[in-house]
Amino acid sequence: MTKDIRTQLNEYFRKINVDGITIIDWCSGRKKAQNHIHHKNCKIISVDRLPQRNPTIVADVCQPITIEQADMAFLTEALEHCVDDNAALNNVYNNLKDGGTAIISVPTICEKHGRSDVGDFRRYTREQIRLLLENHKFKILEEYELRCDEANRLGYLLKVQK
Repeated sequence: MTKDIRTQLNEYFRKINVDGITIIDWCSGRKKAQNHIHHKNCKIISVDRLPQRNPTIVADVCQPITIEQADMAFLTEALEHCVDDNAALNNVYNNLKDGGTAIISVPTICEKHGRSDVGDFRRYTREQIRLLLENHKFKILEEYELRCDEANRLGYLLKVQK
């Protein structure tokens, strides 16, 4: 029996140990990556367009925003909900320090999901997400397949660097 996608992501997050860095959790929602990584003395900024999720900043990742130069960013299980995935990746890239890393995950096979007012716009093949990230000048450091056979779901997690 395979684990669901969220469990696989959280297991990956639990391997992350950071100290004294700035982290931006884009489209943080209720899944907040910072609840699963090991962090000490870090400044964590959560960004979500829905104020009821209590983010640090209420903003749409698809609208240009300058927050600050972060050492690490998360954009997990959110890019498929973005009307403009290029604008979202521009925000992630532009708010990362040179050499900073981002953890990005996307579905490739998945039923429509999420709230109807959030949207569910696209799926990515391995080649599409790699090309999209490379076109935004990210260097791909790690890539993992996320699979949940019971739900007939497949996705990718990529660790990239600016």
